[in-house]
Amino acid sequence: MNVRQGPNSTSCHSALVAAELTNLSGITVVTNNIEILSFLSQSELHVISSGGHLRKTNRNCLIGADAERTFSEIRANIMFFSAKALSEDGIIYDCDREEICLRRVMMQAAGKKIFLCESEKYGQTAGYCQCGIGEIDCLVTETAQRERFKALEGGFTCY
Repeated sequence: MNVRQGPNSTSCHSALVAAELTNLSGITVVTNNIEILSFLSQSELHVISSGGHLRKTNRNCLIGADAERTFSEIRANIMFFSAKALSEDGIIYDCDREEICLRRVMMQAAGKKIFLCESEKYGQTAGYCQCGIGEIDCLVTETAQRERFKALEGGFTCY
C-alpha cells in the first residue's frame, strides 16, 4: 500500500495521521512535507521524499518540477491532504498556486483522496480553487463537526 501526504499539511490532522501510520507495516509513504518526512524517518516505514525546492512562504513544503515528477510517477492507493479552506458550497481552497498545482498532480495519480479538514476551515475561502468536494472520497474532521460536513453534497464519506 502507498500513502501520499499532500502539500501544506502541517495541520493537527496530518500529524495525527502520520503518528497512526507508524503503527502499520508494509506501506510506503511519499511526502513533500519536511516535518512529516522527518517524523516518519524514525519509523520502520518506507518513506520517500518528493524532492523539489523549499517554498519560501512555507518552509515545510517541497514544491516544483522535481516534486511534480515524483508524484506523477507514483500511483498511491491513498492520498491524505489538507488545504486552507472549505467553502459552504463545497469548494476546497488554498492560498498558494504552486501547492494547488502540485496537489492536482497528486490527485490525478491517487486512488482514494482523503481531505483532512479542521472545523475552523469550513465556511472560508482562499485565493485558489483546489477542487470540489465531489472530487474527494472522504473528509476527516473533529467528531462534533461531522454532521455539519455531511450536509454538503458530493458523495464522500465523512469521518
